[in-house]
Amino acid sequence: MDKDFDFKNWKLPLPVIGQLYPGELVVFPSSKRRAVVKEKDLPAKEEPKENKGLHFLGGNGKKVTVIIKAPQFAWLPDDELAFLYKITGSVQMNASDIAIINICRKPADYQNIKDELHPGKVLMFGVEGADIDLPIEFPEFHVQKFDNIEFLKSPEVKVLMNENRPGKPLKNQLWAALKKMFLNK
Repeated sequence: MDKDFDFKNWKLPLPVIGQLYPGELVVFPSSKRRAVVKEKDLPAKEEPKENKGLHFLGGNGKKVTVIIKAPQFAWLPDDELAFLYKITGSVQMNASDIAIINICRKPADYQNIKDELHPGKVLMFGVEGADIDLPIEFPEFHVQKFDNIEFLKSPEVKVLMNENRPGKPLKNQLWAALKKMFLNK
């Protein structure tokens, strides 16, 4: 810290102070007269620019979109995310190859996903077609082609992680579908 800096004589411009203390603010000018500055008298606050695009985790290098629903998390709990990476690793993909979208974090629809990520394949974990405004529904573990994109629907990752029922048989079904989708070409 600079020893010569004097906080006692430090002054912020009025608009900055107004943004720090919204509502009414009483300003004491150097003259003894009191002035009341109301929020409407201050310059308009500059709102942060909202990203209109999709929020996703990963590099999307192989144009594979993974759609999840995790309301309490930005993406998934650590153990579920590690398991998801293990699933995608089984078909020779890593984080730089996929784009993970949590539709609970920021809603996304099929058209936005298609327009922004240009997926060739979409894996849906615990997500119904209606959740992303997809005009079709299909059964779990059935590779379905629609609009030149292959879709695969599966139960939530946390269900698949269970080593006993229902997880183990579901993992086997998922593996069979993943082989069909990625490895039998």
